[in-house]
Amino acid sequence: MIERETANILLTGASVTEDDEILSVLTAGGFAIRVEPWTPEVPELVESQTFDAIIVRLPLPGVGLGVLLSSIRARAARCRQSGLVILTPEDDIGAIERLVGRGVNRVLPNSATPAEVFEALEAVQGVAHRVSIRLPVQLEVTLPAGDSQAFCQTENLSESGMLIRGFQHYPLGTRFSFQLQVPGTDRCLKGVAEVARTTDVGREDLEGFGARFVEVESSDRLILEHILMEKRDPVN
Repeated sequence: MIERETANILLTGASVTEDDEILSVLTAGGFAIRVEPWTPEVPELVESQTFDAIIVRLPLPGVGLGVLLSSIRARAARCRQSGLVILTPEDDIGAIERLVGRGVNRVLPNSATPAEVFEALEAVQGVAHRVSIRLPVQLEVTLPAGDSQAFCQTENLSESGMLIRGFQHYPLGTRFSFQLQVPGTDRCLKGVAEVARTTDVGREDLEGFGARFVEVESSDRLILEHILMEKRDPVN
């Protein structure tokens, strides 16, 4: 197995405190949480320090979210590749969901349970463990219009998912079967994945989508771990 360091998570927002009810669940799940109530210094923090993922509880004062998002995804920011989970008042969910794929990874209501936040955090924090590797991948997708196949290329890969370069645009949550070519062999890793986000072409200079693994055969997962262990070229 690949040895991982404890994931370092930032929790920020105007109303967060050291007594936030989600902290005990996240800490018990193995995350190291830094709590930073919202101040004008938080955008500078995410540019200068690295976090595996960031949780932001809305609302923020003024144009706080816009400023924070710009700082997180700035080209020189240390958190540019960090997963971002937004907790927001239910009335604002629709507006915030439009930012998914444009810097935001997951959106939940402020009423989400600690378990739901934990699940979202697990899904996005794997971004810190990606390695840059380009491999051929074949997708088999079932959509209302019918079944289709697509031949694409990975941009990077992790134990939890992959970033795929390609022109296809699938709805968030779309599940598909995949066959991933093992480098230097004629073997393919097989499994099922789910579309987690679409890329922001202007920010990432890449058209494609990120997917998280839903199912990977146990023998294939061992091979995946071996590929990642050999590459060891983290995307930061």
